[in-house]
Amino acid sequence: MRSVAGDLAWVTAALAIVLLFTFELWDIDLRVPLSYSGDGYWHGRDVQTIIETGWVQSSPRLGFPLRATMLDYPIAGDNLHFLAIRAMATVVGDWAALVNLFYLASFFTIGWSSYVCQRWLGCGRRTAIVASVLFALAPYHFGRGTYHLYLSSYWIVPVTVLIAARAASGLGVAAATRAPRTRPRLAAAAPWVLLCAAAASSGSYYATFALVSIAMMSLLAAASHRTLRPIVAGAGYCAAIGVVLVANYSTSILHRIREGPNHIVTTRFPVEGDTYALRLIQLLTPTPGNVFAPLRAITERWRLESQGEA
Repeated sequence: MRSVAGDLAWVTAALAIVLLFTFELWDIDLRVPLSYSGDGYWHGRDVQTIIETGWVQSSPRLGFPLRATMLDYPIAGDNLHFLAIRAMATVVGDWAALVNLFYLASFFTIGWSSYVCQRWLGCGRRTAIVASVLFALAPYHFGRGTYHLYLSSYWIVPVTVLIAARAASGLGVAAATRAPRTRPRLAAAAPWVLLCAAAASSGSYYATFALVSIAMMSLLAAASHRTLRPIVAGAGYCAAIGVVLVANYSTSILHRIREGPNHIVTTRFPVEGDTYALRLIQLLTPTPGNVFAPLRAITERWRLESQGEA
C-alpha cells in the first residue's frame, strides 16, 4: 500500500505542476468560467440547478410560467457526475467555481483511475505512473474542457478496460480472483457490480463504450481459446451495466410513454453525423493548435482543404 500511495503522489504532483503552468492558476479567478459559450451554458445551468434544488432534472427558474424539466432531453446517464457535483456544492456555492474545480479535479481522478487499473492488470510501477499522467493529459481532455464537462471526466474508461479484461479471462461478476472457497459470492460480486453501475452512470457515451469493449473482448477471447466462459462472463457484466443504464433513464422512458416523443428537443440532422464524427484523418494528423509549428501547419492545411478554402 505504501508503494501505491507513493506512486499516486507522483501522479498527483506531476499533474498539479502541468495544470499550474498550463492554466496559469496563480493568475486566474476560478469564479470566472473557463468556457462561456455553447454547451458551457448548459453545464452552468446544470450546476446552478443542483446548487439551488439539490438535483438537475427540474428548475423553477426556467420555463416560465411553469418550470423547466429535462425529461424530454434525457441526461440521467450522467447521474454519477451529478452526484459528485452535489457533494462539491456543499462546499462550493458559486456555479462557475464549481464547474472549473470539477474540470480541474477530473485530471486527478483520471490519473488515479488509470494508475490503479494498470497496476491491477499487472503493469509495472513506472510504466503505470507515466501512462497515467499522459492519459490524463490527452489532447482530448483539453479539447473537451468545461465546454463538454462530463466528457472531460473520462476516469471510467480505464475501469471499463479492466472490466473487459476480466470478462475476457472468463471471470464472471461473482467470481473471486483469490480464495474462491472462503469468500462469499456476494462479497466477491459487490465491487464489480459497483464498477458496472459506475460505468452506466458516467455518461451514455462511455456506457456504450463499455458495452462494446466488453462484448468485443469477450468474443475475441472466446474465439481464441475456444470456450464460452468469456461470453458468459461478458454477458453478465453487460447485463449489469444495461440494467443500471435503463434504471437511470427510467423517468425519461416513463415520461415518453405517457406524453409521447418530443421531436423538437431530440431531433438530430444528417449533417451533424459528419460535423461531430471522428474521421480517420483526425487519427492520422497532428492535434489542431499543436505548439510545434510544422505539425500545426499540416493540420491547418488539411482543415482548409476539407472546407474548400485552400
